[in-house]
Amino acid sequence: MNILIAGGAGFLGSNFGRYFLLQGHNVVAVDNLVTGEIENIRALEESAAFTFVEGDICNDELIALLGKTYAFDRIYDFACPTGVPNIAPEKLGEHMLDTCTMGVRNLLNLARIQKAQFFHASYAEVYGEPEVSPQHEDYTGNVHPLGFRAPYEEGKRVAESYVRLYVQKYGVDGKIVRFFNAYGPNYVLHDTRVISTFIRQALLGEPLTIQGEGLQNRTFCYVDDVISGVELIMEHGVPGEAYNIGGTEQ
Repeated sequence: MNILIAGGAGFLGSNFGRYFLLQGHNVVAVDNLVTGEIENIRALEESAAFTFVEGDICNDELIALLGKTYAFDRIYDFACPTGVPNIAPEKLGEHMLDTCTMGVRNLLNLARIQKAQFFHASYAEVYGEPEVSPQHEDYTGNVHPLGFRAPYEEGKRVAESYVRLYVQKYGVDGKIVRFFNAYGPNYVLHDTRVISTFIRQALLGEPLTIQGEGLQNRTFCYVDDVISGVELIMEHGVPGEAYNIGGTEQ
C-alpha cells in the first residue's frame, strides 16, 4: 500500500510510519515540525520506501501536489499540535483550530478524490471534563466551548464532524479513533503530561510530583497496542463511527 501520514514526525505518526515500513508498505510523511521532531524519523529515512515532506496540511496547494505525485491507498491524520501549554492563545491555539478544520478538510478532499481510506486521530479531550467514567462512545461530553482547552477540544470535535460529513455525503471510508493516554518510543519528554513529567523527574533524581491527593484514575496504552487497535478498526470498523482506544480518565 501507499500510505500518507500527516503529522508523521510526531510521537504517534512516527511510530505508525515505522510499523508500516516493517509491513512492507510505502510511506509518505508530511509534518510542519511545529511540535513534531525530525529526530523521530531519522531511522525511517534510511528506508527507500519512506519519504518525508516538510509542510503544513492547511496548505491546500501542498496537499494537491501530493495528490498529483502519489496515489494513496490510505491517509492517516495525526496532524495537530499537542501539549497543554501549547493550547494557550499566545502559543498554538490558533494553529490547532486551523489544523483541525482547514487541514482535515484538505486531507478528506484528497481521500475523496483518490478513493483512499481515511483515518482521523481524535482524542479524549472531545469529552471535556467528563461527568461519566468510563467514557463510552455514545457519551456526548461536558465541554466548555470558550474554556482554556477549547482550541483543542473544539478543533477535534469539528474534525470528527468533517469526517462524518464526508462519509455521509461523499462516501469516504473514514474512521475516527479517540485516544486517551498512549506512550512509547518518541514520546515527548519535555511537555507537562504525567508520564513525561515522571520520566523527566526520575532521570533527574527528583521527587515525583503528585497532584492533589493523588486519587486520580488514568489508564495508559503502549503505542504498539494502539497501532493494533487502529488497524483492527481500519479493517473492520464502521465508516463515520468513533472508537475509543486506551482507557478512561477521571
